[in-house]
Amino acid sequence: MSRRGFTLIEMLVATVVAAVLTAGVLLVVSGMSRDRALLASTETTASPERIVEVLRRDIANAQAMASSRMGDSLLLIGNGGIDPVTLAGDGRMVRVTYRVVRSGTQSQLLREQRYLDDRTNPRPWRDLVARDVESLIVTSAGRELPVASDVIDGESLRNVPSKVLLRVKRSRETIDEELWVR
Repeated sequence: MSRRGFTLIEMLVATVVAAVLTAGVLLVVSGMSRDRALLASTETTASPERIVEVLRRDIANAQAMASSRMGDSLLLIGNGGIDPVTLAGDGRMVRVTYRVVRSGTQSQLLREQRYLDDRTNPRPWRDLVARDVESLIVTSAGRELPVASDVIDGESLRNVPSKVLLRVKRSRETIDEELWVR
């Protein structure tokens, strides 16, 4: 007896395998499309609320701070660590530095973090907070607190006050906020 075609069961199995493969390809393509749409929809500049919230979180978790007079950096020392993999707060002792970095006509605000509680593995990493930031100034909104004992990067560390004035200057706007952090 010679066979010239496929049996009905073989055809059904081939159809099911083709449907599963097609569904897998559609899932991958839709995921890539969704990620591309998310990246395209994200503005090149962060909202003022997001910038303020990121800074508020780090300042509230800091014990000492130093802000440059030029408005190009802010140094915070405290328990405001963020795990670089999960981006969840982990409460570890860190040194967080906000820097305004200029490149040609563009500028951006970067957040740099180093763990201080593990000298052998500080896990340094940086994150873009916002584009188009020209300066970042944080000052005490009340009476000045005593100077802490350390000097880092030429700036005297001060204890973080309970209320700070935050000024983020951008080319199109200036964010002025009074933050209660304690």
